[in-house]
Amino acid sequence: VLFPQNQLLDLNRLAELTATLESTQDGILVTDTCGRIRNFNQRFAALWEVPDNLLAQRDDAAILSWMLRRVVEPAEYMRRLASIDGVPQMQSNDTITLVGGRVLERVTLPQCSRGQTIGRVYSFRDISERLEANRRIDLLSHTDALTGLPNRRTLLSRIEYALALAQREGVPFALLFLN
Repeated sequence: VLFPQNQLLDLNRLAELTATLESTQDGILVTDTCGRIRNFNQRFAALWEVPDNLLAQRDDAAILSWMLRRVVEPAEYMRRLASIDGVPQMQSNDTITLVGGRVLERVTLPQCSRGQTIGRVYSFRDISERLEANRRIDLLSHTDALTGLPNRRTLLSRIEYALALAQREGVPFALLFLN
């Protein structure tokens, strides 16, 4: 099959765009101005665990229904989605907790072409490991690694709080230390 030169360029650009979408670590979902799915990458499908047969149907309502079953707070998810869709130029960043405990960061930007908003790009990233690492660092900074009990730093913080409270309220404060 022979294609005119400009059609070959368009096919090459489309292939490059598809390769770019598939090369990102983020799940990408692209919708038009009415919220209909125009494109997505496989990372999006993997993050949301969307079955291949559901993706093949290209049924937007069924995919949204699947996503709603995957989030911890479906009503809040829909409320937030409606507020995003209600303002075409809105840029948004929030987190979504999935039923299995994973946490996704969602970043959304308007998709523009020639100065016109033509849709929206949603980017999803699994931040569960980062949040768990931060929680662990916080825990370790306040507890003894061996015993799990509060450490000196926590003790000093609590003593400072108790002293401040005692001074403010005008009540006595005592500390008993046993070694």
